[in-house]
Amino acid sequence: MNKDKRMLFWFLVGVVLAWILLLPWICRAEGPRPWTEGEKIVLAWSCLAVVADMYTTCRGLDNPYNYEINPYLGRHPSDSRVIITLSLSHLALLAISHWVPEITLPIVGKINTRYSILGTKAPANTVFAIHNTATFN
Repeated sequence: MNKDKRMLFWFLVGVVLAWILLLPWICRAEGPRPWTEGEKIVLAWSCLAVVADMYTTCRGLDNPYNYEINPYLGRHPSDSRVIITLSLSHLALLAISHWVPEITLPIVGKINTRYSILGTKAPANTVFAIHNTATFN
């Protein structure tokens, strides 16, 4: 493993540890209502899935023939840009789902935003991570 890959690996280990330390704080923070056990599981899954997506994206882009299709990242983003962009977008979704746990829409009725936001993003990031691994290797 070369120096850049080792540095990325340990940085991502730090990101995972930061998420693990953040989760209890997020779940206990004052908000409109407490997190249910199911919501906490979806929250943990979404955090692990986004880290897996970060890692596979960074490793896949080591090959100059591969490119990113996310317009916010650009075709050949640096590892730091991938990690910062995905982390900030995930933190924004965590904040929204924490402070607005439910919304009421005129036709649909009441929607649990914690399940709908994080429960949609977690499988998407998992699929992206699996796709990156299959495509880039």
